[in-house]
Amino acid sequence: MPNVSRIFLREPKFAEMRRVAWDTFVTFSRLSVGFFELLETEYKDAVARLSSEMSTDNEYDVERPEEALSHHLLALYWWGKLSVNDSTSLLIEFFRVAPSKLRAHAIDYAGRAVKNTGTVAPEIIERLQQLYDSRLRAARQSRNRWDYEEELAALGSWVWSGKFQSKWLLDRLQEMLGFVSELKRFGMHILEELSALSEQFPLETARCLELIVTKESHRLSWHTKPDTIRKILENARKSDSELASTIASLVEDHLLRKGWFEYLTAEPTKPERSNAQSVE
Repeated sequence: MPNVSRIFLREPKFAEMRRVAWDTFVTFSRLSVGFFELLETEYKDAVARLSSEMSTDNEYDVERPEEALSHHLLALYWWGKLSVNDSTSLLIEFFRVAPSKLRAHAIDYAGRAVKNTGTVAPEIIERLQQLYDSRLRAARQSRNRWDYEEELAALGSWVWSGKFQSKWLLDRLQEMLGFVSELKRFGMHILEELSALSEQFPLETARCLELIVTKESHRLSWHTKPDTIRKILENARKSDSELASTIASLVEDHLLRKGWFEYLTAEPTKPERSNAQSVE
């Protein structure tokens, strides 16, 4: 403890030295629970400074300290050391005071960390799902819904990871797509995952595709191959869900009106079912 007080000097005249010491630690040191317990006051102070002391994009050649702080807090969360159910939690405070871009970075980082991990424990997946659900609740209750768009859209990296529960993921993706006014952080990985899930979840994937097509201003070929889109539409049209088939037709209509003909399936509409008995 004496060494901590000598490194992180509390006197106002040493404020710049203290900030440099903190930035160096959070950016380059490997996190451990022991370090967090020893430096919890510094973590709290760093979170408190987020709303007033954000570094510029060009200030650092390496990872920004604020981004590194978000990584530390998320790791502590999935280790079970922080909670989203405690209003005094440091993670809750981080999401309360951090600007939208940093919050989006944190959510995006969580998805990428899971993607880059081999086997992820089910309890960690569950905790992360609870985290995203808590951010959705905050967005629903906020008067400034636009302030949450970039953060919620960072769910794209979670879709890309392929590690989260499929039904949960599709339900949250659909809500997020309906929430945001424009698409950000979207790419081939989201559409590919929707395509992979479309046979098992034809209705849910068709709904997500409809929201993407209606909001996307650039050709989807910038994000994925046409066959990826066709597979989602084909699985919706051949499913037992009449609603999925209807949504597929609506999506094809959007594609036609935008002139994106390369995504259309060979059969533009699903034939109506006949009441006649088969002769076979």
